[in-house]
Amino acid sequence: FPSHDKKRKKKKKTEEEREFDEFCYKEFNEVYKLLKKLGFNNTRKIKGYEADDLIASFVLNNDLKDSIIVSGDHDLYQLPHHCKGMFSIVKGKLYSTADFIIEWNISPKQWAKVMTFSGCSGDGVPGIPGIGEKTAIEFIKGELTSGKKHDSIIEAIKEKNLLELTEKLVKLPFPTTPRLKLKKNEFNLSVIVTGK
Repeated sequence: FPSHDKKRKKKKKTEEEREFDEFCYKEFNEVYKLLKKLGFNNTRKIKGYEADDLIASFVLNNDLKDSIIVSGDHDLYQLPHHCKGMFSIVKGKLYSTADFIIEWNISPKQWAKVMTFSGCSGDGVPGIPGIGEKTAIEFIKGELTSGKKHDSIIEAIKEKNLLELTEKLVKLPFPTTPRLKLKKNEFNLSVIVTGK
């Protein structure tokens, strides 16, 4: 999708914005190196993949039922049933699978389908025009059985290609994401004391 590609391309920035970005990237790289030196062996960055895909890979390929995902990205609502839950930093709330079902009245397993219909503005993935999360949920639950929005969803389902591409982009992890396995952390606190 052009809008998805635009999100990934750099917009023209002012000199001040470019300097700030450069400073931040240098700092992030230093923090990444420090975490590695301290023995945090599960910090990952893989070119071409978003953090939500990497987090999903960790969650789906490891036994993390006692772990909590911490994020502001609601794409990750697809995952709380694979771990203890997800803490939304946007809402300041911990979602277990039960909490998610109470709030959204669907299973986390259905969240990717909701995003397939409604799109993901944060990632620049368009959905069906005029269909938001609430309407998508109504359709998925069988509560939206007629009308213009219902017909729009039915037409999109018949066309398939657009929805298949949208689903591929919103379902976590992205199909080519590497299967990430947790490594044992080997904390080295002497790095803090010696700086080496």
